[in-house]
Amino acid sequence: MKVYFCSICISAVLYLGGVQSQYDAEGLSRKFKELVEDFLGQNAMQSHLDQLSYSEQILVGNTVLDQLVSNLQDKFQKRISTVQQLQQAVERAYSGITSTSYECCKFPTSQTEYDLRFKNKVAVNQVCEQISPEAESSLVRLGPSFVESCAQNLVELPSLKWQYFGSEQGVTTRFPALISDSCDDYDNRFRPWYVQANVPVPKEVVVVIDKSGSMGRRHGSVTLMELAKSAAKTVISTLNPFDKFTVIAFSTFAETTVVDDIVNSDCFSSTLAFATPGNINKVSGFIDSLIADGSTYYAKALEKAFDFFTTDIETRNNTKLDRVILFMSDGQPSEPFTSTIFDTLRSRNVEVDNSVVVLTYGLGISNFNVLQDMATATSSVIDESNIKPGVFTQVDNPDLLRSQMASYYNFFKVEDELASDPVWTVPYLDAWGLGVMITASLPVYVRGDLIGVAAVDVTIEELFAETTYIVPGELSYSFVINGAGLMINHPLFPHTGVSEPLFASATAFERDVEFVEIFKSMKRGETGNKTFYSTKVLPQGDGRRYGANEIMVRSTYFWKKIPGTEFSVCLVLANEDIQAVLAPQGSVPRGSFLYHRLDLVPPNTACRHLNNYCSMDQSSVFLASRSYQDPEYYLSRVFTAADVRKIVDYMEGSTTNSQGLKVGIKDEVVATSYAERWWTELHNNPDIEEEVVWRYIGTKNGVFRHFPGTRYPDDYDPVLRPWFEHALANRGSNVLSLPYIDAASGATIVTLSRVLFEGKFGGLHDVINDEVVAVMGVDILLSYFQTVLAEFFPDCINDHSTRCMLMDKAGFVIFAKEYLESKSVRTNQHLTELDSNFANLLIKDGILNPISCSNVEASTLQRTYNVSYSGSYSVGVNFGSSCDRVSVIPIQDTNTYMIVQAPIKNGGSCVAYRPRSCTCGASLATVCETSWTGYACECPCHSPDSHYHPCTNEYDFSSSRVPLCTPENKELSSVAATNTDLSSLSICYRIAFNFDSEDSSQSESVNIGLIVGITAAVVVIVAVVILKRLRKPAQPRTTLRNSQASAPTFSSVPPPAANPAFSQREEPGEIYVNTHVGNAGYSANNLPPSYAESMGNKY
Repeated sequence: MKVYFCSICISAVLYLGGVQSQYDAEGLSRKFKELVEDFLGQNAMQSHLDQLSYSEQILVGNTVLDQLVSNLQDKFQKRISTVQQLQQAVERAYSGITSTSYECCKFPTSQTEYDLRFKNKVAVNQVCEQISPEAESSLVRLGPSFVESCAQNLVELPSLKWQYFGSEQGVTTRFPALISDSCDDYDNRFRPWYVQANVPVPKEVVVVIDKSGSMGRRHGSVTLMELAKSAAKTVISTLNPFDKFTVIAFSTFAETTVVDDIVNSDCFSSTLAFATPGNINKVSGFIDSLIADGSTYYAKALEKAFDFFTTDIETRNNTKLDRVILFMSDGQPSEPFTSTIFDTLRSRNVEVDNSVVVLTYGLGISNFNVLQDMATATSSVIDESNIKPGVFTQVDNPDLLRSQMASYYNFFKVEDELASDPVWTVPYLDAWGLGVMITASLPVYVRGDLIGVAAVDVTIEELFAETTYIVPGELSYSFVINGAGLMINHPLFPHTGVSEPLFASATAFERDVEFVEIFKSMKRGETGNKTFYSTKVLPQGDGRRYGANEIMVRSTYFWKKIPGTEFSVCLVLANEDIQAVLAPQGSVPRGSFLYHRLDLVPPNTACRHLNNYCSMDQSSVFLASRSYQDPEYYLSRVFTAADVRKIVDYMEGSTTNSQGLKVGIKDEVVATSYAERWWTELHNNPDIEEEVVWRYIGTKNGVFRHFPGTRYPDDYDPVLRPWFEHALANRGSNVLSLPYIDAASGATIVTLSRVLFEGKFGGLHDVINDEVVAVMGVDILLSYFQTVLAEFFPDCINDHSTRCMLMDKAGFVIFAKEYLESKSVRTNQHLTELDSNFANLLIKDGILNPISCSNVEASTLQRTYNVSYSGSYSVGVNFGSSCDRVSVIPIQDTNTYMIVQAPIKNGGSCVAYRPRSCTCGASLATVCETSWTGYACECPCHSPDSHYHPCTNEYDFSSSRVPLCTPENKELSSVAATNTDLSSLSICYRIAFNFDSEDSSQSESVNIGLIVGITAAVVVIVAVVILKRLRKPAQPRTTLRNSQASAPTFSSVPPPAANPAFSQREEPGEIYVNTHVGNAGYSANNLPPSYAESMGNKY
C-alpha cells in the first residue's frame, strides 16, 4: 500500500480550520473512555468480575514469615552444599595434568548454544579456562572429575549459575563454558569474591602514591607514574564494600583524594570511605588525574596517612580490623635525615596500638633501602617499638604488576584448611552478564597449601524470589538484610543490572523512627514483631519521570533470621491490607487455552502481526514467575513441549497436577478468558482492527493474557511494567503512556490502561480503598490518536496559528503539533525541552511544580515535575511577536492536560512575557546544572544527594524528608526468533500502520508518508474541484474514521529486516517519519541516516 501527501488538501483544511476554534475536552475524555471500554472491553471485564465471588483473606504474619524463612533456608543450604561439593571436587581434580580444555577466549562457537538459564550461548557440559596474562608459567590444571561434579550439581539444582575455581596461579576454570571477548582482561586473584574468601576480615587501607617529578621517568614502555596509577587502581579494585580506604598522593606536600561531586567534603579528605563501587570509581578518577611534579617527602605522607586511622573514632580501637598502608615510591626520599621518617612511623603507630602494617613498593630500579626498612622494621630507629613488620616488594616488571601487588592481600590471608562455611559476598554485577549476583566461596587446600578458591553464583532475583513476589496485598511487602545491616533485597531496590549497585543500610529504605530498633534487632539475629504507622511508597511507573507518592499505613513488621546464614527477613503486613481471593472457576473449555510458548506448541492457526509470530483469533497466556509456588524454579526452568502440554492439561481439567502454580492461578486464567471472548467478538470490527495493535490483561498474581497471542520473555512480569504501575498510580482513570517505539515493527504506539477491582455485588466500587486485582491495556497507533485529537481539537491540527500539546501529570509530552511538522516523533520529551516559554509560564504560575525523590541505588536526587492543577487556567501573554491566549485544559478521567496557544482575537489584552530558556541535557541521566530554587527552569535531571554520606555509606534524612524514588523498570531479555517463514503466513488482521510484509522478499519496499485527509464534505468538494482544474490524477489516501475533522496519518519506518522478537515497551528514542511528497519512499535497504542513528541500538 502506498501513501501520498496531498498539499492542496492540507491548504484547504488549514484555511477552513482557521475560521473557528473548538476545544471539546469532555468529548476527548469520552473518546478515551470509549477506547478503553469498547476497544479494550474494560467495563465489560469489570462487570464480569462483579458477577464472580470473591472472599477476603486475612494473613497471619508469623505463619507467612515462617514459611518464607523456611524456603530461603532451604535455598541457602543447597548452595552451601554445592560449594562444599565443589571444594571437594577441586581437591580431587587438582592433578597437575596438561589441560584439555579450551581457553574461554578461544572456545569454538560451534560447540555452544543459547541457554536461557545463563542468558548466553554456553557449552553446558564443558568448562573453559580464563588464564591471566600474569599467570605463572608452570600451571596446574583441573582433571575431568571437576567437570563431572559441576554437571551433576546442575542436574540436581537447575537454578545454579556459574560454578568455577580460581587458582593461586591465575587460572579460572568456569562451568559451563562461555566464550569471552578477551584473553587478557581477567585475573581471578584480584576479584572481590577471591580476595574476600581468603581475607574475610574487614580491612582499612590507605594507599600512598609518590607523584614527585622523578616519577615521570620511563621504565620500559611506561612511566613510573603510570605504573603507580595502575598499581593503586589494581589494589582498590580488590576491595569489598566492608573495607574502608582512601588514597594519598605526595611530593613536596601530601594531598588527599579530591572528588568534585562529593557533597560531604570530609569524605576522602580526612575520613576513610567504605569501598563501594561508586567510591572506587571516584577515587580511580582522582588517581588518573595525578601528574608527576615536586620533591619526595615521605614523612609528610606518613603523617597524613596515620591521620586517617586516628580520626576514625568508630574503628580506632577495633583490634579485629586489618590496617595497612601501601606505600609506593621510586626510591630515595628528599628528607635530609631519614630518622624523621622512622620517628613518624614509630610515634604515629603507637597512637593506634601498633595496629598498622606498612607494605612498601619500590617502582622501577633504584636504591630501595629506606622502603625496605620501613616495611620490615629492621632500622635501629624503630626496632624496639614492636611494630608488626610488613613486606617490601619491588615492582620492576610492568607486565607482572598484578601478581607483584599480590603481596598486599597475601599478607592478610587467613590460612584455615578446615574452613567449611562459605563466605557470602556482597551482591555485585556479574562480569559474565547475568545481572546482580551473590557468590558463595570456599578456599581450597591441597596437602596444606592454599591452591585457590571454589565458588558458586546465584542471582539475587532467584535467591530471594519469594520475598519479591509475595503478594499479600498492595501495601504489604518483605525485604532482606545481611549481617552488616545492608539492604540486599527490597521492592524499592530492584537490581536492574545496568551498573554496579550501591548497597546501603536498611535505614535508607525504611526511614521511620520506629524501624531503628527493629533494624538493631535484625542485625543481632533476633525474632520479633512491632506495629506502628509506617511510610509506604506507591509505584508511579518510573521514579525518574514521575517522582514518588508516599502514604502512611498502619503496619506490622515481622522479622526473623534465616538459620545458618547471616541474613534476616522482614515481612511488612499493612493492617488495612486484604487479599481478595477469587472463588474456584472450574476449567477452561478444551482447546481454548493457548500457552505463550508458540515456538514449542504452535497455535491452531498461526498468523503474522507487525512482524511477530502470532495466533489467529486467540489470545495467549503468559504465567510470570510470581504465579509459581517456587519462582526460582520457574526462572531457571528450560521449558519443553511436554511441559507446555502439562500446563494445558491442568488448565483444561485433564489433570489436578498444578505444575507448581500457586492456588488460584488457574481461576484467574479462567476469569480472564472473558476478555478474550470480548476481543474476538470485536475482531471483525474494522475500526478496531486497523487502529489497535495489542490488547492485554495482567493480574497482580502474574497471569498475563495477550491478543493476538504471541510469545513473551520468560523474565517478563506484568506487575512491574510501567503500564501496570501507571494505572495503579491513577486508579479509576484512563491512563495514557508516553509514545514509544514497538521494537518489532517500528510503529509509534500509545498505551491506554485502567485498573480492574475485585468483584463486588452491584458493581459499586471504592476507587481509593478497593483492592486492584488486574490492569487492562490497549496499544493504539499514534496515527489514530492524532485522528481523535483532530475530532475534538480541530484547530490543533488545522490552524497554523494554533499550537497544541498533550502532556501527562509530570509534564512529559504525549503529542505535540511539532511532531506533525517535523520528521521525527520524540519519546520521553518533557515540556521544558519542547517549549521553554510554556514551561517557564506554568512554573511561575504554580501549574508545573518541581519535585524530587531520592534514588538510593544511585545516591542521587532525581528531579522532575508534577502538574498540580484541576481547574481552568487561561492567560493572555505576548512572547514577543503576538498576543496569544495560553490555556491548560484538564482531560477529565485521564492523567493528561492539553496546552493550547492561540491568537487573541477581537482586541483582547495580554501581558508581555520575556522569553526564557530552560537548561536541558541529553537525557534523564543528565546531571542538574541549576539549584531548582525559585522559578528556575530545567529539564528533568539528577544531582548528588546531600543526604548520602559516601564515607559511611549511610543516608541521613533527619534534616529533611525526601521521598524515595520508585525503581526504574528493568530491561527484558529478548525472545529467540522463530524458524517460521513469516512471509508465508496470513496477517492476523490489517492495521492502519503502513507495514505490509506480504512480499516474501526480505528487502521489501515500504513507502511511508504523511497524509492529511479532509475535515468536512465541503473541503472534499473544494479539493476535488481544484484537482480537476489542475488536471492531476486523484491521489490514493487512507480513510480516517470516527472523525468530524481529519488528521494526518503518522506512519513510522519499519525495521530493516524481519525480527519476530518481543516488542519492548517504554523504550526511549525517536523514529524517522517520511514526509517526502510524491511516489518515492524509503525502502528497507535504503533507510535515511536519521533512522539508522535512532533505531540502530534496538536490534
